[in-house]
Amino acid sequence: MKHVCQRTLLVSTLLLMAACAPPAPAPTAAPAKPAPTAAPAAQPAATAQPAAKPAATAAPVAKPTAQPAATAVPKPAVSFAGKTFKVIAGGAPGGGFDTWARLIARHMPRYLPGNPTMIVENVPAATGVVAANTIYNTAEKDGTVFGTFSASLILRQLVGDKDLQADMSKFSWLGVAEGNTPTCAVRSELGIKTYRELLQSKREVVIGATGVGGSTYNFPKALNVATGSTFKIVVGYQGTTNIRAAMERGEADGFCNEWESVKSTSPEWLKGSPPFIYVLVQQGPKKHPDLQEVPLGEEFATTEEMKQLLRVVNVPLAFFKSFVAPPGVPAAEMATIRQAYAAVFKDRSFEEEAHKVQAEPGYQPPEEVLKTVKDLLSAPPQVVEAVKKVINP
Repeated sequence: MKHVCQRTLLVSTLLLMAACAPPAPAPTAAPAKPAPTAAPAAQPAATAQPAAKPAATAAPVAKPTAQPAATAVPKPAVSFAGKTFKVIAGGAPGGGFDTWARLIARHMPRYLPGNPTMIVENVPAATGVVAANTIYNTAEKDGTVFGTFSASLILRQLVGDKDLQADMSKFSWLGVAEGNTPTCAVRSELGIKTYRELLQSKREVVIGATGVGGSTYNFPKALNVATGSTFKIVVGYQGTTNIRAAMERGEADGFCNEWESVKSTSPEWLKGSPPFIYVLVQQGPKKHPDLQEVPLGEEFATTEEMKQLLRVVNVPLAFFKSFVAPPGVPAAEMATIRQAYAAVFKDRSFEEEAHKVQAEPGYQPPEEVLKTVKDLLSAPPQVVEAVKKVINP
């Protein structure tokens, strides 16, 4: 599967450039406490009254059987009855993060004890940095607040960005919702149909982006560094919804975004002859099944080091749309939330709705995501320096 390939590619990429830190051992579960044995202590009192109490001898037998039943099928340790959950979407309404936040908010409550209410709050500022900082630092730590934002923020942590006031390895991860394939596309009226044509033309192409360090910025900047493209990246758009509007106005020539988001939010762009956009280039361990004719960016890398740079910069796309809760959520609440989140991805009505909006569910458990995060954050200095060429404007 493509996500397994991307994690394998990260490990081999970092090994090529230097050794990575080994993963920490998984914690072992605490042993269960033995059931209480106080009830049988009443037996001698019942046997002290011989003939007159046949019914009394039956009562002590009934008590021990009732006691284990209450222990074996306990009332749920965690209940969210009457609670209102907040799902923070680190993107504008109508964008990919918003789409996923609303999918989860619609389907997850029925898998939580108490069937709580869920609402979505959009926090699109600073390419997800504000959303990440909010969840990490100020959100309630009772399990009722979690959210999603660009996993590319891990690269900002890697290079020491002080605006990001969160440690990606300390979030309480729920798991991956969808891994993504980065692509760059331009309006067809430019007359550029392939990435090779773009490179040969030396033409400056205006690319709309949310901000430095976000996925809409990282991929085109990495292509400029690694392949010699001449994208002019204009930052400041509040989410991909506004970038798409700028393209339709002719203000931007194109944008770089995840293929899964493009086809779910702008399917009409892919229809017609010619279509509104041409997808020029993609990046990943292999080509997306929909884009077999579109080349990988690394095919145009000027050196082996630049090829590795393109791979490392795009590793976070393997877990791009993930959900996290703050650090410090109590273990029982967190286990309940993770179980409910995982159950959503086996729900047929959820799958049907996801496919209707062209989303591609790809659940990965939190342990796998956390291992990838820690591997990337333990990258050697030469990898960090290479990534700085992309992250720093």
